[in-house]
Amino acid sequence: KEMSKICTNQTIEYLRKIIDEETSKNSDFNLIRDMLLPKRDDFNRILYLLKKLKEGIYYQRK
Repeated sequence: KEMSKICTNQTIEYLRKIIDEETSKNSDFNLIRDMLLPKRDDFNRILYLLKKLKEGIYYQRK
């Protein structure tokens, strides 16, 4: 939610587009794979975090 407060409307739209694409069922999950490489983190955890980011962005600016 805090990111939504400090971003311009244009930035929010870019973020929404990226997050929507990367969290959809048809996604290739490129962003998640890139995030996994350096940390060897859990795929499902990163997907969860991206969905929470998406939720916060959409909550603040509908």
